[in-house]
Amino acid sequence: MRASLNILTLTFLVLLVALQVATTQEIDAPLYRDLEYRFAAIFPDTPQLREISYLTKDGASQPAQQFYVEQGTHQYLVTVVALPAGPAIDYYAVKHVADQMRLKGEVRFEYDDAYDPGIPGRQLNILQSDGRQLRVSTYMWDHNLYIAEATAAPGDMAALKLEQSLLLLDAEGHALDTGSGNCPIAPPD
Repeated sequence: MRASLNILTLTFLVLLVALQVATTQEIDAPLYRDLEYRFAAIFPDTPQLREISYLTKDGASQPAQQFYVEQGTHQYLVTVVALPAGPAIDYYAVKHVADQMRLKGEVRFEYDDAYDPGIPGRQLNILQSDGRQLRVSTYMWDHNLYIAEATAAPGDMAALKLEQSLLLLDAEGHALDTGSGNCPIAPPD
């Protein structure tokens, strides 16, 4: 009986240490910065880069840069779409991203949120039909549309961190700050 209790205690301690190591590794993921595309985010590993086509709200195909990490069925993406012909800040481009993401499953949470005063944004949490969770943050600034997407198992900490860590950077590489505080933003009149 005493030997069984010691084995059980030892097993519990080993699992506790393993959980602590796994949690520490996940929390310590470095902030990836890209000064050319002016964003930073916490990816679970160093992202790769590919060029993709993005379909705009007007139906035009626009080249975009996609930074990505794929781990099995989990995907962690930041897409940067340059929209030089339109307004520098386009609320409807952000709305279009949200509209397209809503089509991917059951919306569990959505927040119409400004990144900073004057910078429109949205955050969505969507349960897909395959049981995976899609977490999205999207913002528009200086003719660039930023979309952070993470598709992973519900509760995946790396997905939460990518979606919540997206930073827009100014020309010097500092976090963008247009004023004081964060506030919801209404569509233009």
